[in-house]
Amino acid sequence: MAESRGIEIKWGYELTEVRFNKVTDYHRINEAIFKDAAGKEVTMDYGHLNMYPGGKIPKAIQGTKLVNKEGMIPINKYTL
Repeated sequence: MAESRGIEIKWGYELTEVRFNKVTDYHRINEAIFKDAAGKEVTMDYGHLNMYPGGKIPKAIQGTKLVNKEGMIPINKYTL
């Protein structure tokens, strides 16, 4: 769906730095600095940046019966 709308999704990159241009810059193109899976630094220009942190299971429920072997809480989408 994202590709059909011209949205490029990049997986496996770790955001290390965000560089902002001046607010008075007409284009407001900024730079995001990432490390790829090989550890190489990659610079990408952006106008709007959405980043989501990696999800981790809280230590309080790790290894309990509340979560499955993948560390996820199993749910039934029909009874949720």
